[in-house]
Amino acid sequence: MNSRKPVILKPFSTIEWELETFGKLAEVRSAQCTNEAELIDAVRGVDILIADVDISVTARVIEAADRLRAIFCASMGVDYVDLAAANKKGVWVANMPDYGVEAVAEHTLLLILMAARKISSVFRYPPLEQWEKKRLFRGFELTGKRLGIIGLGKIGRSVSRKARCLGMEVVAYSPNADVQSAKALNVDLVDLDELLETSDVISIHTSLTPEKKGLIGKKELQRMKQTSVLVNVARGQIIDEEALIEALSEGWIAGAAIDVLSKEPPDANNPLFEMENVLITPHIAWNTV
Repeated sequence: MNSRKPVILKPFSTIEWELETFGKLAEVRSAQCTNEAELIDAVRGVDILIADVDISVTARVIEAADRLRAIFCASMGVDYVDLAAANKKGVWVANMPDYGVEAVAEHTLLLILMAARKISSVFRYPPLEQWEKKRLFRGFELTGKRLGIIGLGKIGRSVSRKARCLGMEVVAYSPNADVQSAKALNVDLVDLDELLETSDVISIHTSLTPEKKGLIGKKELQRMKQTSVLVNVARGQIIDEEALIEALSEGWIAGAAIDVLSKEPPDANNPLFEMENVLITPHIAWNTV
């Protein structure tokens, strides 16, 4: 009888909780991996990998994992795991479908409020200069404005409930959404073009799939109101970032508030960092205790 304990690897952060929870049943390893090569080295001899969006589990990683049986994603999304490679090798992949729902929804409302009131513009000036320029920071009230949600899943539904408490009208583009469930939330389901053309704030909450990469591109950004704000707490690749930079520079839209970028960590020279009408948080919408 094989009495070998399975090996669990968490290649990021600390492992106190994992040791306390699984320590008697498994060998728990920690490694601070920052790239594919480091993860390939760390994953050899591992049975279970705890994965995170900060480092991709590529086909090469999966191939190098000689004993890998399961990958647990510490997130809702699984887009950073090569599912085809995992399936080919018979590796089970699981996610956390309820993870961070309220945390991400609350962060979304924070971004919407800050963008609507131009708070990012305020903090680009020294404190005393903020007072001198205060009349420049004229935002808009959310009451009576239309929020367009792309993706009416668990987070999207939570955002819709919170937004309605602020007096917003809510519509959603979500092809797989149940009409009756949306109706119960007082959310009207519309096509993407109508959402883009009529919403004052657009918030993205859909998962990233190959089909949704670049879902919001140049054509979509040009359809939006010039006074509108785009919010993204889902995945950076859903928006064509070059098109977003052009839209913000040319005034196609009024601003953007984003928690995710197409490349994370981003390049220091990303033009979005220099734009006064952009608010960026470092993928922390989920990060609560």
